[in-house]
Amino acid sequence: MGFFILGLFLAYYGLYALHLWKNRPGRPDIAAHAGRIPRR
Repeated sequence: MGFFILGLFLAYYGLYALHLWKNRPGRPDIAAHAGRIPRR
């Protein structure tokens, strides 16, 4: 059971890190694909 919870935690952390990586500053084109309006 512990491994299952650890797996869920790692998966959630991975998705959160990927979200931050896609929305990092300096790449308005990727931010637009994520559903955000690029700042000009």
